[in-house]
Amino acid sequence: MGKQAKIHKLSDSILCHLENTAKIARVSAVRFFEEHEGINVSFHDFLILEALYANPKIHQRDLAKILFKGTANLSRDLVRLEDCGLIKRSIDVKAKRIVKTLMLTEEGERIFKDVSKISLKHVSEIEGIFTDKEYKQFLSYIERLQNRLTESVDMVFE
Repeated sequence: MGKQAKIHKLSDSILCHLENTAKIARVSAVRFFEEHEGINVSFHDFLILEALYANPKIHQRDLAKILFKGTANLSRDLVRLEDCGLIKRSIDVKAKRIVKTLMLTEEGERIFKDVSKISLKHVSEIEGIFTDKEYKQFLSYIERLQNRLTESVDMVFE
C-alpha cells in the first residue's frame, strides 16, 4: 500500500485508532472478568499472574517493564495479591547481591491456569474475526509499531 497521504487530523491517526481500540478492548476484558462465573480475580490481577507464570522469580522492576506499569502502582497490586496468597516474594543471591524476586504460589498458579482456560474462549472469539494469515500479519504490524515507539520514546514507569 505504501505511504499514506499526510493525515490532517490527529483523530484520524493510527495512534488515536490504537488508543481507542485499546480502551474498548480493556473495557471488554474487564467486563468479561467481572461478569464470568468462576473468575475470582480482576483482569489486571490476571495480567500480573500471567506475567509471573511466564517469568518465575522475576524482579519487581522487570515485571513493571513487562506490564508497562509504574513500580509504585505495581507495588500496591503485589501487596494485595500477596495478602490473598496468590504470590510470594523471596530473596535470592545473584552475583553476591541480594535480589528480591516474585513468584506465584500454588494457589496463584492454580487460579492462573483455571482462568486461562475460561478466558481462552473469549480471546479466541475476538481473534476469530481475523483469518490465521491476517492475525499473524496484524501481530507483526503491532510488534513493529511497539518496537519503533519504544525506541523513539524513553519508556520509564515510576
